Amino acid sequence: MVVAPTVARLDGDARRLGITVSRRVGGAVVRNRLKRWVREWFRVARQSLVAGSDVLVIVRRPAVSLSVQAFRTVLDRSLAEVAR
Repeated sequence: MVVAPTVARLDGDARRLGITVSRRVGGAVVRNRLKRWVREWFRVARQSLVAGSDVLVIVRRPAVSLSVQAFRTVLDRSLAEVAR
């Protein structure tokens, strides 16, 4: 899984999310479940992000075997690594 926040934009408080889940990851049900998990993580983490930031999440095949909690942990750690 890749989390890549971009440089802060100048258009105010908005924080935006981009999600990419390839068909190689799994069928439509699996891809949609992973996208729901990412959107929920973003909803919870939104206020801790820098105002005006964009976050791009690219979900890879190994994410299919993770539980929801492990998935959120990976997202949190990935974001923390990039934010350093």
